[in-house]
Amino acid sequence: MSRYQLPALPQFAGHDIAIGWDRVGTFFAYVFDRDADGEDVVIVNIGDRPGEITNPQDAIQHVRPYAAIPADARDLAAALHADARHEGSISATHRT
Repeated sequence: MSRYQLPALPQFAGHDIAIGWDRVGTFFAYVFDRDADGEDVVIVNIGDRPGEITNPQDAIQHVRPYAAIPADARDLAAALHADARHEGSISATHRT
């Protein structure tokens, strides 16, 4: 699994934003905030099912409204593709 923490845009300071690759065979993205009681509030949470997101650009688009995406998002997408190639997926390595 790979995971990249992304900085929040100023209006979303304090939000936890991450994107990555999971060996279940999907890219993922999430955005969490905390409520007054310190509990996580889910704003975005995609890519928790095998094969749900097969293109890193799709994951990037889900966090773009909240995160400071690097100026060249292609670099982030390339890093995610490399992670997927390097780490593979459980479904690809455990076929019956």
